[in-house]
Amino acid sequence: MDWTTYVDNATFNIEYKMVNCDPNKGFDFEAVFFKITNKTSDKLELSWHKYLYYAGVCRSCNYPEEYSFDMSLGANETVEGDCDPQTGYHLKLFSRFNDSDYSSGDALTAFKLNDLIVTQY
Repeated sequence: MDWTTYVDNATFNIEYKMVNCDPNKGFDFEAVFFKITNKTSDKLELSWHKYLYYAGVCRSCNYPEEYSFDMSLGANETVEGDCDPQTGYHLKLFSRFNDSDYSSGDALTAFKLNDLIVTQY
């Protein structure tokens, strides 16, 4: 699947795509990956709250501290999520398990990076 634009302006770009992951350890899962690009020659600090909707219900809206993330990007740096379940938690959203041995629970139906703040240094 191709990247879809979430935010695009003169300073930074956030894109996302849905990916099926088959990790070496654990269950197969579907996730939304983010790719964030700093378009400037300055350092950027980003912060946000993840609002995650499963079956149309926001399951993270009442937990702003637990679902708050921040990160730094160097000049002209790009970062993106990957399938490793141990890394890049801020760059991916769990959608659902799609493993034949374990596939229960609701799938992610929508998301929002709420209170997105970007500071340029």
